[in-house]
Amino acid sequence: MSADPHPRPDLSALRIEREPEKEQSSIPIGRILGWLFFFIALIAVGVFVYNRWILPGRASLVETLVLKPTVNINNPPAGRDRLSRRRQAVEDHAEDPITQALREI
Repeated sequence: MSADPHPRPDLSALRIEREPEKEQSSIPIGRILGWLFFFIALIAVGVFVYNRWILPGRASLVETLVLKPTVNINNPPAGRDRLSRRRQAVEDHAEDPITQALREI
């Protein structure tokens, strides 16, 4: 083996001296509560902006009208009775012959 003409520099001079790190708790409660507060505040601001500016601009205009019945509900015209009798006659006629025969028995 031949000798290396360029010796390697000492790498220990490049080492960074750091203080030992503190051990953190397994769950960073403060960070979790901070992010939770941030997201709740963000949602609250979003709901406020939506209800204050976006929703009223998109709402359609609704006009209301009060209607009074033209017929006295307690005393209907005679035509309604005739209409109900006609409807009953159509329903009776619409029954099949077997049902009519059983009804007659």
